[in-house]
Amino acid sequence: MKILHVINSLSSGGAERLVTDLMRKMNNDDYELETLIFSNKADVYSKGLIADGYVVHKLADVSIYNLLFVVPKLIIFFRKHNYDIIHVHLFPGMYYISLLKRFHCIKCPIIFHEHNTSNGRLEKPMFRLIDRFVYKPYKKIICISEAVSQMLTSVYHLSSDKICTIQNGIDLDRCKQARPVMRKVINKNLSKDDILIIMVARFNKQKDHLTLLNALARMPNKFKLALLGEGEREEELREMVSEQNLSKRVFFCGYKSNVYDYIKSSDVFVLSSFFEGFGLSCIEAMACGIPVVISNVPGLADVVGFASEKFEVGDIDGLIESIYKLIFNKDIYKEKVLMGLKQARLYSEDKMISDLGRLYKYVVNEGESNNK
Repeated sequence: MKILHVINSLSSGGAERLVTDLMRKMNNDDYELETLIFSNKADVYSKGLIADGYVVHKLADVSIYNLLFVVPKLIIFFRKHNYDIIHVHLFPGMYYISLLKRFHCIKCPIIFHEHNTSNGRLEKPMFRLIDRFVYKPYKKIICISEAVSQMLTSVYHLSSDKICTIQNGIDLDRCKQARPVMRKVINKNLSKDDILIIMVARFNKQKDHLTLLNALARMPNKFKLALLGEGEREEELREMVSEQNLSKRVFFCGYKSNVYDYIKSSDVFVLSSFFEGFGLSCIEAMACGIPVVISNVPGLADVVGFASEKFEVGDIDGLIESIYKLIFNKDIYKEKVLMGLKQARLYSEDKMISDLGRLYKYVVNEGESNNK
């Protein structure tokens, strides 16, 4: 079965990483996976995939929002390449593939992977109407959590038959085998006596790094923060760190392929997002034996469950209290570590791949039945 994943780029985001992991773990005798990206901007995965023999197509170096350029390029691409399923991730790729399917430029079934509980389009009634139109040609819509599924049914009134939930999974063995990096690798002035908070997330508005930085500014100097990731708000955050005199306490580590090693060097993991469909990095932190503090938002809170400390979105005092609760109470700290390890085992990569394989076979078989 030949499957094409379509995604904007292979930068350091969660959806991009999922596609990369599927390319490496699901390419076998049963499935032949390829990926089509629109841009190499901030790329961290495609070069490695190509070097290892996997097929990654790049459309062109042009704005992914340039409809008049992208659509003709896609039409030419699909005249040259045939697939059994096209698996789409993120906006605006979901619009382009839906449009081509409606105009019969794509013959095979298409499915869409919804990665979040919210987006900028939800706030605008016109876009909500357009999205309902866009979702229609997709044979199935995969939701990464029940909260995402509930959003689609309540906001877009999509049929439950069209939606399925396949939760993200992680490589539990890799988390277990990871070894903490020396703290001086993170920063030469970081000592073993410092309390290290870590956050692994793209530098964008959704992740709300500002709340975490404002919380750190109110905490004692022994509390330090390592930020792993890349993104469009990095310079803005660096300026804020400088303005608040936090430069000796906040460490921008960039993208790291050995992220589990960095997580295991920390004392507490924080994810302060305004909204979150799943929160894979939190599951990874729990699997690494690090307690987690999260913003209490649908999707993220459901996936992590009672294994975390929670605070309300943007609540600086609540975030500080949650961190202190773990750091200054050893019993609670140990309890959350054990609960986290147990919770993480619910999200294995093998189960995710198995569920996805069953969906692929169902979609292809249903399409063949409808053509008879």
